[in-house]
Amino acid sequence: MRLRWVLLLLLAAYAHPLSAQRIGIDPGHGRKTVGTFGKHSTEYKICWEVGQRLKSALEKQGMEVVLTKEREEQDVPNSERAEIANRAHVDLLVRLHCDADNDHGIATFYPAKQGKIRNKTGPAPEVIDASKTAATRFHKALIQSLKGALKNRGLRTDSQTAVGHRLGGALEGSIYAKIPVLLVEMCVLRNPKDEAFITSAEGQERLVTALVAGVQ
Repeated sequence: MRLRWVLLLLLAAYAHPLSAQRIGIDPGHGRKTVGTFGKHSTEYKICWEVGQRLKSALEKQGMEVVLTKEREEQDVPNSERAEIANRAHVDLLVRLHCDADNDHGIATFYPAKQGKIRNKTGPAPEVIDASKTAATRFHKALIQSLKGALKNRGLRTDSQTAVGHRLGGALEGSIYAKIPVLLVEMCVLRNPKDEAFITSAEGQERLVTALVAGVQ
């Protein structure tokens, strides 16, 4: 009877895998690097606001959250942000950014191949594979939860960004990562409708709900 019970538990776990228990949140930029601008907002402030909301929401789901910086205006190099997540052994690192594209909407990026910076080549092949799997599932759930509130700009690779392309195929935060990593361009901040959405309390709440669905 006991063996039968153990087998049933294992089958249930396989059918319904547990959510990751430790999540890294990387709110992009800081006071010096700033990021992109909207008419009424700046990227680093938006990323911090959403990051704080996401932290609270994930903790309510019983997850442990590791932030890559302690203050809104703090500047932390992308390599160190990844190392913070590595040292904490997070199950997934979610990097939050806002885009300066001519389009509008939300997109998820992941490393599909290695890049190189300062004689550092990465991420490792197993991290690339794990990041692709995580990003694919994450983006699908994210978009389903948003239900059209933001345009779906798709699941993309680091090499489709200007910086990732320049570094050979991966962003710096991915190159140094030893854990699954993805980057969310939450909106195009220069687009008035996107900016209005992400600067509103209602919009941020809806976005955070979608980000939680992606993590789960």
